[in-house]
Amino acid sequence: MAITGYCHHGMIRRRSRYDQESDREGKADNEMMKEIRDKVEAKRQEIMKESERLRTEATKNHICANCGSPLPSGKRTYCSSKCSVEFSSRFDYSVSSNILREYARKLKDEYNAAHPKKERQPWSTPVARTEHECSFCGSMIKIGEKHEKYVRLPEHDEWFDDDPYGVLRYHTNCLKFVNLLSDAELIEYEGFDEDEAFALLCEVALETGKTFEETVSSIISGNFPSTELLEKISNEFDGELSPCYPNLWDSDHSGYRYVYAVKYESFDRPEARMHVSFSELKDPSDFFAKYYSGIYGDKFNRILSVKWIKVPLPRVEEKETMK
Repeated sequence: MAITGYCHHGMIRRRSRYDQESDREGKADNEMMKEIRDKVEAKRQEIMKESERLRTEATKNHICANCGSPLPSGKRTYCSSKCSVEFSSRFDYSVSSNILREYARKLKDEYNAAHPKKERQPWSTPVARTEHECSFCGSMIKIGEKHEKYVRLPEHDEWFDDDPYGVLRYHTNCLKFVNLLSDAELIEYEGFDEDEAFALLCEVALETGKTFEETVSSIISGNFPSTELLEKISNEFDGELSPCYPNLWDSDHSGYRYVYAVKYESFDRPEARMHVSFSELKDPSDFFAKYYSGIYGDKFNRILSVKWIKVPLPRVEEKETMK
């Protein structure tokens, strides 16, 4: 797959198959660590008992516990300080023992070699057991529909820290369309954000004379816009499809977004931008003439054209906007 998913913010952290696999692996790791701790403790007891046995025999036979030489007068266990240190190192069963630390590391390496971890893959093609929202077009992936699922994994996704194990889902043809845009270099390889996707779909609808819903349905069914049309849109908007929100807080509470494709002239050259409003503008040409005059001053020349389309608010946005 060419695209890792355009949306890298605003994602809701949810439980996934990868979380469950992590839980299972974590449980297995915990059991492995307990087994290692038990074996290390058994090893510690073994070293301690052997150390005590050798010291007891050395005292009884009046020989050095380390080298076996006869003990000089006045010595009870070791013939010298050097032998005392060597014996303590050979039979160290303390908490900081290098012997026990190396033994634990050996046991862990043996376990990992016998139980290699399965490499996770970010992409899968499941069948939907519940409805899911497509991360590209925003419409629903229906129950029983095979679709593309992407999970952000630490070894695969640069946005993992922002959205660990976040899930993106796509209609199969929506993902094909995103990859088509990438292959044609109409978007960056990493993808683009949800505002750009929404604006692109709106502009395709305006250029083809379809409603937003008809445009989305066409893409879901695999009927993609022509490369020529997509290149035309990319050139006119100079690759900048992120929409502006000129009157974001002025909502008419209709449950719709009004998307305006504004083509204008400034500095004696044509420009184009997408705008989203939450209320219908009474005179769009006049509104945007004043809007761009405020931005460019006397360098603004004129409005060339304004096209607009009405799009229902997504369910989440509708609830938040209409409070």
